Amino acid sequence: MSVSADPDHLFRPGVRLAASYFLQSADRIVRALNEDLGPAVVFLGIVWGNVANQAVGRAVAAEGAPVLDRRAPVSVVRLAESLGLPFETVRRYALRLQDAGFCERQSKGLVIPAEVFETPAFETCLSETWSATAQFGRDLEALGVVLPDPNPVQDDEAGRWVARYSARYFLKGLKLITESLDADLLTSMIFLAVNRANLSLLFADSDIARAYGAPDAVRPDDFRRPVSVMEIAGTLRLPYETTRRRVLGLVEMGACRRVGGGLIVPGAALSTPPVVKAMQEAWRLTISFMGSVRKLGLQ
Repeated sequence: MSVSADPDHLFRPGVRLAASYFLQSADRIVRALNEDLGPAVVFLGIVWGNVANQAVGRAVAAEGAPVLDRRAPVSVVRLAESLGLPFETVRRYALRLQDAGFCERQSKGLVIPAEVFETPAFETCLSETWSATAQFGRDLEALGVVLPDPNPVQDDEAGRWVARYSARYFLKGLKLITESLDADLLTSMIFLAVNRANLSLLFADSDIARAYGAPDAVRPDDFRRPVSVMEIAGTLRLPYETTRRRVLGLVEMGACRRVGGGLIVPGAALSTPPVVKAMQEAWRLTISFMGSVRKLGLQ
């Protein structure tokens, strides 16, 4: 069965689910590392950089064919380019990860040691990623998206590959929103978190979600639940002052608005050409991601 999605009716509610999945992904990796969001994003970049070529080989190999777990080092320069972050920022975060034992430097770049993924924290992270991704697929199907039937055969590495594809999906999606806002990654994640909190009723009521399913059906500002800076800081595990400063930037650029003692992402901010384009690209990315993980046996 092929993947099918009607962009005229599904991309906005689908991207809302995707934003929720992104935030859950960030929370999982931050908890596993016990680090801030910045180093966590660089960690995910190293994870995917180590296996990107291997993933290409896996995609063209016969289904079910075993693939050796060989990690290729990734340079700080390459990471900075792929993540859209300044070189010095990536270098600083990579040093923090090295000091904490989460990556090691080899002659050609950075590698995540295999033993990192064998710790209880990462075993939990892998299990939660599998469950969350499976639920994401079910939620998309509930919206009417037709996904491929899961591969009935799972190899021993299926769980790790779902996590790796999830890392790539998160990184690509985050890059889309940072480019559409012309903002850094923390500001972009705060933007997503504010919008997610504003739309909490949509996730609690499927009838409301479907009522705002068309591409031009942006939820009216009066129906958005304002959220406090403190709540967003807690959601993202960020210092309050860091969150407050970036919220001020979002308010100044018009991406957030203060309402009734809290914050909302106004509908106008979600209707700008750059943001709409980013959502459409994120929707296509979502469909591709779900196709990849279903091939691994996820259901």
